Amino acid sequence: MRANIYTYQNRYQDAVQKLKLVTADYPEFLEAYDGLLAIYIETDQKEEAIKILDTFVTKFNVNKKELSLSIKGSFPKFTTTKEFAIWNKKNPS
Repeated sequence: MRANIYTYQNRYQDAVQKLKLVTADYPEFLEAYDGLLAIYIETDQKEEAIKILDTFVTKFNVNKKELSLSIKGSFPKFTTTKEFAIWNKKNPS
């Protein structure tokens, strides 16, 4: 909850710290990774965002094609980046 407040206050570094604590204590809490993804995209940390996308696919068995479509709907600008294009082509599911 505090991470969400920090995010709304544009205190992204504080939000990331809280979300990383959550993922350390509750590694199966998907929503924390989702929060990290949104922050990384918002703050133009493409490589970190790609790591989270990989986590969704490998750890949570999210279908990569469905994830890609979801990202295109939520973060259309991010999907135009070189990093996303490379990720999207790598090991399609």
